[in-house]
Amino acid sequence: MAAYETPVSERMWHLTATGTTPAPVLQTLLNHLADGDPSYTALGSPISDKTVTAATNPLTDAG
Repeated sequence: MAAYETPVSERMWHLTATGTTPAPVLQTLLNHLADGDPSYTALGSPISDKTVTAATNPLTDAG
């Protein structure tokens, strides 16, 4: 996955999951993405640090 501020801008951040990524981390990430509030993930809107932190929190918790 990758995030861009606009369709033609440089990549702001990216995320890679491999075969060794723990299943709970993937499940939490997918649930968060599926349940996201469209008001702060609308096309063309910037992704906040808060959103990135929430999405990657399971990685921090898993150590």
